[in-house]
Amino acid sequence: MPPKASGSKDKTKAKMVEDKTFGLKNKNKSAKMAKYVAQVETAVMAAGNRKAVDAQAAEKAARAAKKADEEKRKAELAELFKPVQTQQKVPFGVDPKTILCAFFKASQCQKGDKCKFSHDPNIDRKEAKIDVYTDKRKDEKDEDTMDKWDQEKLNAVVNQKHSSGNVNKPTEIVCKFFVDAIEAGKYGWFWECPNGGDKCKYRHALPMGYILKKKETEEERREREEMEKENEISIEEFLDTERHQLGQNLTPINEVSFAKWKADKKTREATDAAALSKKKEEAYKQHKAGMKSGILFSGKELFDFNPDWKDADDDEAVALDMREESDGERPADEEGRAGNGYLGEDNGVESDEHDDEDDDTATSSKHKGKQKASDDTEAAIDVSMFEAEDLAGIDDDDDEEEEEADEERKLNLEDKTNRKRNKTYQTALRNMSVTLYHAPTSPFGNKLKIIMYEKGIDFALPPLSETPANIFLANPRSEVPLLKHGDVVLFDSRVIAEYLEEVFPDKPMWPKNPALKAKGRVIADVVDTHLEGITWGIGEITFFNRTPPGSKLREEMLEKATSQIQDYFTFLSTQLTGMDYFGGDVFSISDAAVASHVMGCVARGILPPAGSNLARWWAVVEQRPSVAKVIEGGVADRSGPTITDAATRIEQGLFKREYRDHRLEWMIKSNPAGIDIVKAGIGKNIRFIDEKNFARCGKM
Repeated sequence: MPPKASGSKDKTKAKMVEDKTFGLKNKNKSAKMAKYVAQVETAVMAAGNRKAVDAQAAEKAARAAKKADEEKRKAELAELFKPVQTQQKVPFGVDPKTILCAFFKASQCQKGDKCKFSHDPNIDRKEAKIDVYTDKRKDEKDEDTMDKWDQEKLNAVVNQKHSSGNVNKPTEIVCKFFVDAIEAGKYGWFWECPNGGDKCKYRHALPMGYILKKKETEEERREREEMEKENEISIEEFLDTERHQLGQNLTPINEVSFAKWKADKKTREATDAAALSKKKEEAYKQHKAGMKSGILFSGKELFDFNPDWKDADDDEAVALDMREESDGERPADEEGRAGNGYLGEDNGVESDEHDDEDDDTATSSKHKGKQKASDDTEAAIDVSMFEAEDLAGIDDDDDEEEEEADEERKLNLEDKTNRKRNKTYQTALRNMSVTLYHAPTSPFGNKLKIIMYEKGIDFALPPLSETPANIFLANPRSEVPLLKHGDVVLFDSRVIAEYLEEVFPDKPMWPKNPALKAKGRVIADVVDTHLEGITWGIGEITFFNRTPPGSKLREEMLEKATSQIQDYFTFLSTQLTGMDYFGGDVFSISDAAVASHVMGCVARGILPPAGSNLARWWAVVEQRPSVAKVIEGGVADRSGPTITDAATRIEQGLFKREYRDHRLEWMIKSNPAGIDIVKAGIGKNIRFIDEKNFARCGKM
């Protein structure tokens, strides 16, 4: 039996369309009405076809879901790589509500109406308030230039400027009516000067920095003090701002440029000192010649200009006897001293009865007296009492000294032989090939690369996929970085760093100060354990998806990690107080360790606080050739084939990720759900060190 004709249904639907559009004005002329009629026809015709309607609704829902997923993915990427916003600084006297909030502009402000900054995007385009520091009449004259004049206007200007009757001469005096209106609060756009309006010859503009004489209330004073305290910046922030305002064509400060500047400065100081000394010497000659030099001289300079003064004897000074004695006191005193065996003045010094003799006679008598005293003294001393005696039970000191000298010579010879042997061994070591196996995103491998670049070591850096399997026999941890130097295979980046420091000592990377060296090792330990545990956790969450993407748990753990990293940045800034590097004046191994972790944080959008010691340090360190070369090679790029393949193998449970104590500690303490993450990972792709690896370990 043939199917029933559908003509009656079509007629019914056409009738429904006609009824729904009945009475519409300009139905066949207006494009808007035609569009409405088409929509009605579509709705009526599809009313009896449920399958088509469902398909259309499903397609619409699929498009909406796809759009929502794309927006969610973009929001997640924006959250991971969003730049760190810094609090705005408000100049004194400026209302914060006239400044657009930087966090609102970046869609990150959570304060709403409580935010002291404006959330109006059009705030910058609104009409500005009147500026009392600008004379608007000057702008009108600036716009009225000669290229807009005609002959009549030119004649009028010339006559006005040079006419003897012109009383409106330019002046810098501020109009008193203008100041009174400002202080009384009557000044505005429609204010006119009582002294002739725009024809007033005095300036209607306050000089920049002028403070109006306005009485300040107690409430205004408190608000002003609070505003000043809030907008007060530290000396570090001020210096950092000034540094950023420097020009581009400047010489960066590094060890080479600083050493050159220091040498040039010493040369200039020596040249200036020589020129000044020569100038003073010429001035002293003028002074001795009786001329005025206008320069004062120190005692040292006087001796420098008169070398003969240095050889002068104190005996040339006038001898004065400050003691007043009676006529009979001196002979009695001399007799007493002579009776006690004292070589008194009778044995060579003039007595009172020789006062009238001339100087030659006195000098001759003095020399004779000294010679006689010397003879008597020699006769009174028994020289034999100083001869060596052999006393029983007492060793001869000369024999002991000779034995000690022989022992010292033997030790020196042995030490010299050992030093020569060590030097030969180190020379042989330096000539051996050096190979570093590491992962490009590992801060430990990047630390070792910085150290070897600084020391100028020629080393090979093969891809991680080319690491020989048998080399892990010498490493029970089965991880990188690994250093192969000749036949020596070492693991643990801190051990490798100390090894490189001893084998390649030409450029030391530890300061000589023992305290600085010890503190540097502590700082390296802090960043290699505690800070590394946090950055490791961020990678586990974001790249290896230990938490579901877009989940609240992921957001909370990432926020916690960022806050913890800033705490360690504060610790590092404190250690840099008063120093250029963590090694004092030396870019040390601890600086290399900190740089390897900071560059990873910066790549993730976590920056040191602006104006801090760590930010100042990083601005210098990131320009060093060794650090810049490591950054150029990629420190947080996880898109390479090796890393992508590793991620796939980890997801499939074929490759185990090691959790050390500090990593496990961070994952558990940062969130109550961290222990569940660890439990789930242990059964899939989290491992711990196996003690049997040490039993199977070969010789390093």
